[in-house]
Amino acid sequence: MAAVTARSAEGWRATAAAFGTPDWDTGTLTHARVVDADTENDPARRAEAAAAAGGDPGAARRLGEAGVVAIGHRGELFELEEDADGWTLLPAAGTPDVDDLAMAAAIRAGQVAAQRRGLDWR
Repeated sequence: MAAVTARSAEGWRATAAAFGTPDWDTGTLTHARVVDADTENDPARRAEAAAAAGGDPGAARRLGEAGVVAIGHRGELFELEEDADGWTLLPAAGTPDVDDLAMAAAIRAGQVAAQRRGLDWR
């Protein structure tokens, strides 16, 4: 999967800004990536991904805020998504594009932050 490019990052930041100010630094999405809990080279990142895949919401939040947009685990791919209650993993439909996931995460971050503040983001 391709990484988010600097050129595309400018586009998603401009688009995402229309939906509100996020509660976390979405600049990490400039280097968005997918982490495989089974084969990741960095042992700490691999352990964090395995914990998130196992249902640890804190691990999911830390990965999401670090720019991880999906986790592979046991041959399946799960998208990391933020909502008003925290971060969740949802089964991916097919093989999503990293750029698309980064754009969606940036937009969702603004929407969720507005929702938490009781603002109408629509």
